[in-house]
Amino acid sequence: MPWMRLDKNWQEQKLRVYRNRHDEALRISAALTIRRQNLLAEILTDDLDGLDTIHKSRRLRQAEDELDRAHIDLISARAALEAEEARHYTHEPREARR
Repeated sequence: MPWMRLDKNWQEQKLRVYRNRHDEALRISAALTIRRQNLLAEILTDDLDGLDTIHKSRRLRQAEDELDRAHIDLISARAALEAEEARHYTHEPREARR
């Protein structure tokens, strides 16, 4: 039946969207983690050299705040993906629900 094929395509498309959101959140989290590590290394180097680290410390706090938000986004994207996958893989045809 054509509606079953459309329904299946729609479900698969939704699943792809949720996977893409999760992958994007994962990439953002990884990039922010790298930025945080680089800032930490710069601050340690400057501190050892006796240079002022106030500005970089502020940037580090900002990066940590962004990383916290990215982790929250990643957790919510992962939860949405898992919920959609559970719905997708347990999806019953309409005839079976009758």
